[in-house]
Amino acid sequence: MRFLVDAQLPPLLAVWLREQGHEADHIYDLGDVNCDDDAIWRLALDRGCIVVTKDRDVVDWAFARSPAPRVLWLRFGNSRNAALKRQLTIAWDRIEQALQADGLVVEAH
Repeated sequence: MRFLVDAQLPPLLAVWLREQGHEADHIYDLGDVNCDDDAIWRLALDRGCIVVTKDRDVVDWAFARSPAPRVLWLRFGNSRNAALKRQLTIAWDRIEQALQADGLVVEAH
């Protein structure tokens, strides 16, 4: 799978996703630290990425716009990087199965 990590999440998340065997970029990796949601949306569509976000607006767009990239909606709350990695590690098998089932939005909490 190919992921694009939204700006409000740490760049470490893209590294963690690559460690799980996936392609992943953080929006900062692509050189645009001021990229807005619409630009991230277009980039995800162009690159065939799943958007990883905490932003409810992106989830709402996925259901309201067409075409739409798939979205992994992280709802773990604010946490330090180590806690985020721990939560993802615990939930990853379930998340990955849901993503493989081709759901438009996969909610992780």
